[in-house]
Amino acid sequence: MNDTQQEVIDMIDGKFIYSQDAKRMRQYLYIIYILFLCGLITGGITTLPGIIMAYIMRNDAMDSIFEDHVDYLISTFWASLLIGIIGLVLMVILIGWLVLVGLSIWFLYRCILGLMRLNENRSPK
Repeated sequence: MNDTQQEVIDMIDGKFIYSQDAKRMRQYLYIIYILFLCGLITGGITTLPGIIMAYIMRNDAMDSIFEDHVDYLISTFWASLLIGIIGLVLMVILIGWLVLVGLSIWFLYRCILGLMRLNENRSPK
C-alpha cells in the first residue's frame, strides 16, 4: 500500500485503518472466510483459492487491522492441513475419525470467530 494515497481514518487495536482500500480488504477477507467455511463441505477444495487470496493480499494488509486476520487465516489453514494429515494417518487405527471431527469443530470455531471479529473491527487473536 502506498501511504501517500491513503488517509488514516481510525486506529483499532493499535492498527491503522485506511480510508482507501479498507472496504476492498474487508470484502476480500469475508470472501476468504466464506471459502474456508465452504471447505468443510467440499473437503477442503475451496480453501485452496482462499489461502492463495490470503497470501496475495498479505502485503496489502500490513500495518492495518486486516494483517491479523490474514495471518490468522494462514495459520488456520496450515494447522488444519497438518492436523488433517495426522487424522488421515490415524484412520488406520480408527481414532482418526475423532481427530477429524475435532479438527472440523476447531476449524468452524476459528472461522466464525474471525468473521465476528472482522465485523466488529477487532483482531481475531
